[in-house]
Amino acid sequence: MTRLSSVILLIAGSATPVLAQDRPVFEITPNVGYIVFGDLWQGPVGTRLTNGNGAFYGVQGAVNLTNAFAITASVGQARTDLSIGVPILGGLDVGDSETTLYDAGIQLQFPGRTTRPFVQAGAGMASYRLRVGPIEVDASNPAFHIGAGIDMDLSRSVGLRIQARDYIGRFDFADAILYDLQSETAHNLALTVGLRVGF
Repeated sequence: MTRLSSVILLIAGSATPVLAQDRPVFEITPNVGYIVFGDLWQGPVGTRLTNGNGAFYGVQGAVNLTNAFAITASVGQARTDLSIGVPILGGLDVGDSETTLYDAGIQLQFPGRTTRPFVQAGAGMASYRLRVGPIEVDASNPAFHIGAGIDMDLSRSVGLRIQARDYIGRFDFADAILYDLQSETAHNLALTVGLRVGF
C-alpha cells in the first residue's frame, strides 16, 4: 500500500463517525412546557419581587457532530404576572412580565436504541420586559443553563424530547431602572416536551 493510499484511508476513517452516524446531522425541536421562576429580588422581612410561574414555549436546534456529541442553540419565552411577595398577605400581582431566554451550548447523549438520555450545559442571555401600569422597563443579563432529558425515537428522523433545564442568572436592575439594586441569583426551572425533527 502506498503512502498516499494510507493517508486517504486515514482521512476516510476519521470522517466515518460523522458521516455514518445513526442520527440526522441537523435537528430542530419546537417545545412547550412550564417554567418556575426564582426571585428577581429579596428585600427585608421576607418581601420579594418575582415573575409568576407559567407556560413556556420555544425551539431548540442541534448539530450532531457524532452520535454522542452535539452543539445546541435555543430560544424560549414566557409571559407571566409580576408579583410582590409580602409576609402574611402572600403574593400580590402588580403587573406583567415577558421573559425571553437565548442560549448556546453542548450536549452529551448516552447510548440507546430508541430511548436515549442526555445532558446539556451552556450560556446565553435572559431578556426581561416588565410592565407596571403605564411604566415599562427592559433589562438583559447573562444566564447559564444546565439541563437533562430523554429522547424517544418514533423513527430515525422524528422523536419526542422531554427535557428539564435550570436557567441561572441575576436580574440587572441597573439596566432596568438605572439603579444598581442588589439582585439574587435566580434558578428558573423549565420542564418541556417537544417534537424532534431531523434532517
